[in-house]
Amino acid sequence: MVFLAREDDPVVKSWNLVSALSRTDIEAVNKEFGMLLHICAAIAHHKIGRLENLSQASLTSRKRECLSLLAKGFRTARIDEHMSIQAVTVDLHLRNARAKPGARTREQALATAIVTGRIHI
Repeated sequence: MVFLAREDDPVVKSWNLVSALSRTDIEAVNKEFGMLLHICAAIAHHKIGRLENLSQASLTSRKRECLSLLAKGFRTARIDEHMSIQAVTVDLHLRNARAKPGARTREQALATAIVTGRIHI
């Protein structure tokens, strides 16, 4: 992506050159949702900072394998067959993978592992 800095414009500091939004569209969105977007950006920045710290946390090879198979759409029964382990063991690996980043669901643990580079799909 290429960004164009606009120091002379207080509303539109920069925008993506390949964006389909016109300057007028951007100003209208900023007028209506500017404060909300600012708050969302601050929250996202905070969350991303936490994820960067999590990238240092390691996952065992079995946890990574379970998450990788989950990313491919495998359910627990199929993961246990593929890895030749019991379903309770798959659930244990996925539960532990959730605990590392404080994820509430296995899907959230998967997303965090992908974003932090702990698994690659």
